[in-house]
Amino acid sequence: MKATTEFIPICQIRVSEKQKRRVSRDKVERHRRRLEDGAELMAIEVNRLADGTYVIAGNGRHRYFAYLELGFTMIPVTTKTKELKLLLDRFFRKLLAPPHSRGGFSLSS
Repeated sequence: MKATTEFIPICQIRVSEKQKRRVSRDKVERHRRRLEDGAELMAIEVNRLADGTYVIAGNGRHRYFAYLELGFTMIPVTTKTKELKLLLDRFFRKLLAPPHSRGGFSLSS
């Protein structure tokens, strides 16, 4: 399944204190200059939270801060489907488990 890029309001992205502390000014500046020169940056991977906000999933904090510094209100993201992956993992774990462990019956005594 290919991730699709969408634009979301930058104000809907939450940034953790850890992400804020680990920001390199040089990297933010590089991304900011590229944006000012008209370059398109790779979309930021985010996870959607139950309250409708997003968190940056892994890399992307430097691009986020570059967009923020330049006053962008909408930014490109790809939403990771963490919940779907967890659901599928649980489903296949149950499917592949021995019959006695998933509450089924066995013909052997």
